[in-house]
Amino acid sequence: MSKNDNTLKRDKFIFEILINRYRELERKTNIIDSKISNMIAVIGTLLTIQGSLYTFLLAWFMNQKEYLLINILFLILIIITLGYYAYSMKLFVNAYSFKQYYGFPNSNRLIEYINFNCNEHEILGRVIGNIAESNEKNHETNQKKVKKAKKGFEFFINAGIFSIAFVFLFTLTFLALN
Repeated sequence: MSKNDNTLKRDKFIFEILINRYRELERKTNIIDSKISNMIAVIGTLLTIQGSLYTFLLAWFMNQKEYLLINILFLILIIITLGYYAYSMKLFVNAYSFKQYYGFPNSNRLIEYINFNCNEHEILGRVIGNIAESNEKNHETNQKKVKKAKKGFEFFINAGIFSIAFVFLFTLTFLALN
């Protein structure tokens, strides 16, 4: 086997590794996007339910004029809770929003290879470079999405804590008044 044959064989092996990496990144991207879109749906549902429930409960409590301090406390808890949910949704939407993903092979570049009469080894070497660059950029995009999603989860958890605090305090207050 000549040196060129060995180099071409090596490059084909590297090409296969990079293709597998590209497919793995694509799979991870789909998983990340799926989880983020599920969280957007969950938060949207919780915002709708809690917003409606809080409005009903506040209307009931606002009729109890002698409990102004309690009403203010409930209002503050509601605003904080809904604010956390809204901000976590914003973070998830930002993470989910369309980002530029890099594919391969670039059709225009392949046509250039034909026009420059590149041989198989030259084309493979250039495609390997393109795939490696695409993989790196796609990995960076996924990392940014995950970072935003993690921040969204932090705000989502805080919203849940404040929701539980509201329910707990509301139940105690309701039981104390009746």
